Amino acid sequence: MTAVPTLDVWLRSRSELVPDELRERIRFLVRDLLDQPASVESLAEIANLQLSALLQTGVTSREVALDLLAIDAIATYALELAASTGGDLGVSATTVMHTIAHLMDSQESHHA
Repeated sequence: MTAVPTLDVWLRSRSELVPDELRERIRFLVRDLLDQPASVESLAEIANLQLSALLQTGVTSREVALDLLAIDAIATYALELAASTGGDLGVSATTVMHTIAHLMDSQESHHA
């Protein structure tokens, strides 16, 4: 059985072409998970938590663009990890998208 790398090791293996500022923001957002084994669930959860926190601020200007890019990258990494570990990519993608849709719905109801 292959050992699961830490999230730090896994991210480093994929971030070679990522711009420095974006790579640093991604690492900042997942900083509490870097020493943990890389997992689809933890990446999806942190992406959803960060998106929820960002939506709660109500800020929609360019100042949050880097955060949005980093959150998108983290969600994408969750799906990439699911695909690379033999997980059910369809189920993972559906779960991530439903969670995002739920966040958006709850955000709209707060502003209605």
